[in-house]
Amino acid sequence: MVSKHVRFSEEEESDYGIAYLNKKMAQYNLNMNQTIERIFSEHELFQKLLNNYDELLVEKIYERFKRDLDVIRVRTGYADKNARISLELWNGYILTNNQENYVTTELVETKALQQAREKVEGDIAAYRQKKLEREKKGEPVSDPT
Repeated sequence: MVSKHVRFSEEEESDYGIAYLNKKMAQYNLNMNQTIERIFSEHELFQKLLNNYDELLVEKIYERFKRDLDVIRVRTGYADKNARISLELWNGYILTNNQENYVTTELVETKALQQAREKVEGDIAAYRQKKLEREKKGEPVSDPT
């Protein structure tokens, strides 16, 4: 056994130190040495529990956001694929028709583009409305892609 001299703050000065030790000695019905060893043991156990809790919390947060991120990833991939296909098709069209000049939509927007934009905006609004209705009913909401 090792003997050490330890100094504590007066009970009136701090809720910890000798005040805490006296309270725990009464609670555990142990002598001072046994109580200090038990406090150390509990401290180590709580540190391990806290570390495990942190890992579990991170895992739960990951699982919660993983579903949303998977949906976003799928939608992003779908949009990227369609944008690349469109770019390839337009490049071929421009090359085939020897188009050298370009007019931006800020200057002129064709009726066909206006109709396409309205259709896509309508599709998105309809999807949002259906999603809200399913959420109100408590039904699972799935990715439309």
